[in-house]
Amino acid sequence: MSRFTHTFAKAGYLFLVAASFTAGLANSQTASNALQLSPSSGLSVPAPTTTSNPNQLSNIATDTATPNAPAPLRGAGQRATPVSDTLAITNSPSEEPESEFQKFVQSASGKKLPIFGAELFLNRGFNPGELAPVANDYTLGAGDEVLVRAWGSLDIDFKATVDRDGLLNIPRVGSFRVAGLRPNELESRVRSEMAKTYRNFNVSVTLGKLNGVAVFVVGQVKRPGSYIVPGQPTMLSALFAAGGPNVNGSMRKIQLRRQGTTVGEIDLYDLIVVGDKSKDLRLVAGDVVFVPPAGPRVALLGTAKVPAIYEVLPNTRLATLLEYAGGAPVLANPAKVLVEQIDPTQKVARRVDEVALNDVGLNRKLQDGDVLTLLAISPRFENAVTLRGNVERPLRHAFKPGMRIKDLIPAREALITPDYYTRKNILVQYESGKNADADKVERDVRNMLDEVNWDYAVIERLNQRDLNTQLLPFNLARAILDEDPLHNLPLQAGDVVTIFSKKDVRVPVSRQTQFVRLEGEVRTPGIYQLQPGETLQKLLQRAGGLTEQAYLYGLTFTRESTRKLQQDNLDRALQRAEQQANSQLATTLANQTSAADANNAARMQQAAVAAQQAQLARLRTLKPTGRIALELGGDVKQVQDVPDIVLEDADKIFIPSKPSFISVVGAVNTSSAFVWKAKRTVQQYLDIAGVDREADLNGVFVVRADGSIMAPTQSWFSASVQSQALLPGDTIVVPEKLNRESAYTAFMRGLKDWSQVLGQFGIAAAAIHTLSK
Repeated sequence: MSRFTHTFAKAGYLFLVAASFTAGLANSQTASNALQLSPSSGLSVPAPTTTSNPNQLSNIATDTATPNAPAPLRGAGQRATPVSDTLAITNSPSEEPESEFQKFVQSASGKKLPIFGAELFLNRGFNPGELAPVANDYTLGAGDEVLVRAWGSLDIDFKATVDRDGLLNIPRVGSFRVAGLRPNELESRVRSEMAKTYRNFNVSVTLGKLNGVAVFVVGQVKRPGSYIVPGQPTMLSALFAAGGPNVNGSMRKIQLRRQGTTVGEIDLYDLIVVGDKSKDLRLVAGDVVFVPPAGPRVALLGTAKVPAIYEVLPNTRLATLLEYAGGAPVLANPAKVLVEQIDPTQKVARRVDEVALNDVGLNRKLQDGDVLTLLAISPRFENAVTLRGNVERPLRHAFKPGMRIKDLIPAREALITPDYYTRKNILVQYESGKNADADKVERDVRNMLDEVNWDYAVIERLNQRDLNTQLLPFNLARAILDEDPLHNLPLQAGDVVTIFSKKDVRVPVSRQTQFVRLEGEVRTPGIYQLQPGETLQKLLQRAGGLTEQAYLYGLTFTRESTRKLQQDNLDRALQRAEQQANSQLATTLANQTSAADANNAARMQQAAVAAQQAQLARLRTLKPTGRIALELGGDVKQVQDVPDIVLEDADKIFIPSKPSFISVVGAVNTSSAFVWKAKRTVQQYLDIAGVDREADLNGVFVVRADGSIMAPTQSWFSASVQSQALLPGDTIVVPEKLNRESAYTAFMRGLKDWSQVLGQFGIAAAAIHTLSK
């Protein structure tokens, strides 16, 4: 197509656009107002009609335009978007595209920075609409609602709408012109019209819903097009309707164009930084809000209060940029700010410079593409000594020349941690009406005493010559209590003094704080702090000796280290037995020669595996007690008869009163307790309890009250278990025959016999009920 033909076609298209708008505005007072876009577009369009339907612009016959004619803007030839429709559109930060400069900064620094001011347009859920107060300089026009209420000689409650001719029609009053009036003039006008016919009345006139104003928002905005903005729209309300500037749009030079002339310009930084919106001009029909491309941009990183991408005006100084970002933060190093610059005219386009936040640096002019990084101040303290660890107040203390350890810790009370007093107070805060749990009290007492390690403390010092860390150990007791100059070491600025507890660094047993628990038939039961090398006999004597009801033969002595060992042995035995059972099942399947045998073996395997897993689950619920059998005789009654065992931390001693019964458990008709009678044998008790037909009488054993096991032996010279007499507190255990393949006996055959399980693993005889389920 020739240049002349193209120009002619374009002119024809513009003629059709203008003619269509002119036809729709023939009866409107606004027909003389023209809307002009930017000169580069070459498009001049009359302003849209203000009609009784504010959401409808005049249609344009675009179908007659030539193929090469420029496409009309949204709203030219189609319906303008009401602002209420745009409220459903939200801008999510995660959905926002990134500008090329944002991508550049992220690749250079690893930081994704937002565009300063973009978050202003993310929250668009508020629309004042008809609730906003009407400005005094607002002029009424077609489509505005007027609420009229009159009483007295005239009773009216009516909502009227200004028609396209600017007339207001009130029943029983008539039509009269109100277009062009201001809100404070409207009531007097209505009153004067009513006074022509009526007397003795009162009237109230207010504005209702105001007609929207059709405007264009174009340029670098998120949703360019034509909008009908309700009420008294301004540049900002139109920008909000269009979603604000896009990632390439300017925040600093947003223009208002009216009839081809720029009549106003707003800088959003005035609103964002200082809250100034004095340049936010009111819009009239046909106005164009134009957002040009963004100007020069810089990035602010590091310890800045508001790290972001900023748009800067010509000759913007660093001080101004920091004002945009809320000022220079106190954590920023004032002596060093990194400035990365771009100069495409150089062979190497990128360079780094350093400036200080002084008069020279703050007056530095910024260039497009600058990336500024505010560095953090050094965390180093120039004149501090740090005290940490097992102390009352871990703090940094001011260093003074000649300062020593004793000056840093002047009193022993400074080594008592606050937790000590907290835990001490908690000890008495039990629930109302309930007694304290003895185990909990013991734990709390033990936890209270995170005692200071008086033998070892350390100074951590940085050698300024080679930057290596030195550890200077010293004896805390000699430094604080004795003020020994060999241990009361001099300090230097920057030293870190660490005080340890005995839990942090283990001290010799003789200097450890240890506790044991003594309960039962003693004169003074309780929790005792052990003395170095203290034995069971000495502890019983310190507790005042035994009561008359004490049954030393049934003394229960448990040790935590023994319990852990028993638990480890049980875990290993269970693992070994499980492996042996699996191996035996696999061998059984491999030896089958026929398909039928294989199927039967498979079913047997499934049943055996299920039984094995169930029994494993039961066995793993058993918890060793850590009991140590003292092998006392049944006639022991004196403290001197007790083994002189050296006690350990967390030992527990329980001395029961003499019971009057023995227990029978296992494969018997009645698992119960029976009255003890002297010289009554195991067999006699079995006769009373009634033995189950599946009982293994050759495997019967007795768990003595002292924790020892009396099991059957293979010797011809030893008496059978059944013939043995019992002592009070003994327990008879009757296992089942292993040839009855029950769920637990089949598995126990691969483990141990009952006496070994209960004896070696420290499991109470009552656990047989759990195993035989």
